Amino acid sequence: MVVKNSFIRNLVFFYSISSTQKEILIKEITFYSKLSSSEKKIFEHRVSKFIKKHKFVGQNVIVSEVMKVLIAATAIQLTFGLKSYLYDLFHTIIIYPSVYQSTVTKSMHKGESNPKLGVLVFSWEDFVEGMRIENDNLNLGLHEFTHALHFSFLKKKYGEAGNFLSSYEELLEKCTKEFMVKMRADTYIRSYAHENAYELLSVLIECFFETPKQLKEGYPFVYVQLSKMLNLDTLKSKII
Repeated sequence: MVVKNSFIRNLVFFYSISSTQKEILIKEITFYSKLSSSEKKIFEHRVSKFIKKHKFVGQNVIVSEVMKVLIAATAIQLTFGLKSYLYDLFHTIIIYPSVYQSTVTKSMHKGESNPKLGVLVFSWEDFVEGMRIENDNLNLGLHEFTHALHFSFLKKKYGEAGNFLSSYEELLEKCTKEFMVKMRADTYIRSYAHENAYELLSVLIECFFETPKQLKEGYPFVYVQLSKMLNLDTLKSKII
C-alpha cells in the first residue's frame, strides 16, 4: 500500500502497541500484512488508541487481548484511508460468546450498533467466522463498523464526513430500480443488502474489502463511490 509522504510526516505517535498485540496483528490481520513499514506504524498507533478509547465488556465471556486487538484492527482497517478514524458516537464494545438476544429488539442477533447508547455489540463466534473466510463477503466486524461510521458521520456532516455522506447519496441515486433488479438476480451480493439503505451500504463494504476485483468488474460505479467514501482503493491496496 502506498501513502502520501505528507500523511506520514505530519503524524505524531502517542500510542504504541505491545509486542503481544503486534504478534496478533502479524498473525491474524491480512490487511496489516500488506502495509509498508511506515503504514504499519500508523495502523499500530490507531489500533492502540482505539483500544484505549473504548470500554470492552464481556457478557458470559472473558474479554481477551486477542478480542480487543481483532476488533480494533477491523475498525481501523475500515477507516485507514481517513484522518477521522475513530467512531465518535461509540465508546463501548460488548462481546457475547455467540448469538445473543438483543436488549433493544428482543430478537436474536449476531451484532448491532446503537448510536443512542454509544454501544457496538458482537457475537464473538460470528465475528471470528467473518474474519476466518476472507472472500465470502460476510464479515460481521466490517458490517457493524460501517453502520457505526455512518452514524458517526451523520452527526458531523463536514470535512471527511461530508465527503462520505455526499458520495453515499450519489451511490444511492445511481441505485435505480433497474440496478436493484440486477442486484437481486446476482448471487454475488447477498439478499440482506435489500433490507434498507443502511444494510445495502454495509453489505457493499464487505464486498469492497473481501472481493474488490469482482465488485469492480460487476459494479464499477459502486466500487468508485466506496473508494471516494473511504479514501481507499482496496484493489490496488493504497490510500487515494
